[in-house]
Amino acid sequence: CFSIYNVTNLTTGFDFRGFLPHDSFFHGFYDSINNYFGKALLAGYVYFRDVDHSDAMVRQEMAHYIDEIVESIDAPFNSTCWVTYFEDFVEATGDYMKDLPFEEQLDLFLSVSEAKEHFNNVFAWSD
Repeated sequence: CFSIYNVTNLTTGFDFRGFLPHDSFFHGFYDSINNYFGKALLAGYVYFRDVDHSDAMVRQEMAHYIDEIVESIDAPFNSTCWVTYFEDFVEATGDYMKDLPFEEQLDLFLSVSEAKEHFNNVFAWSD
């Protein structure tokens, strides 16, 4: 009888951290992620290369594509897309921003601390 009780308490699973060195920083990082976000954390990234980001129609298509991906995921998911925040920023600043070239609009957008903190690293600048 005692063995049957013990069998009902067994759990299955795989902890990949067993393959990591015991002093690895990843143990603490993984534990923190699970504590703050739970095991349902889902992260995905979409990169758009070789498109003209200065074209408003291209940015609209990018945002639409991201929205379609988010809608297709059957899980709680939050998307953060620079295009949405950029367009909101340009709209909120009025006609002044709308008349500026895209590069200047983007520079002003990234000069705002919140935008710089979240989105500055998503751009790869080339001369």
